[in-house]
Amino acid sequence: MAIRNCRGLYHKTVGGEPAWIELFVDNIVTYWPCWLLKIPLFADMAFGEVLFHEIGHHMHRTRAPEFKEREDVADSWEKRLSRVFFRKRYWYLMPVVYLLWPLFWLKNKLAKSKENR
Repeated sequence: MAIRNCRGLYHKTVGGEPAWIELFVDNIVTYWPCWLLKIPLFADMAFGEVLFHEIGHHMHRTRAPEFKEREDVADSWEKRLSRVFFRKRYWYLMPVVYLLWPLFWLKNKLAKSKENR
């Protein structure tokens, strides 16, 4: 994938400089309607997905290396970190989330099919 289409990048430690994460806001928000991003839950979902994925690359590289595809490991970390974040921050919405889970699943499917075009 070309960098101009990326939503985020993980930059590893080089020459004594610390590792860092770069998020491309314009590319992140194109997948979401503007009005929906004004709601904190959905803004956290949009940015959290990318941020936690990139943190997953850092975790894979520095804390818990696995002998699997790097993107698969980062996706696994993204799911794990997202779950912890949303359960902690939006604990009161968990009953609603369980009812609306099919819609979230469909949104992710549509976003991934848009990515692969």
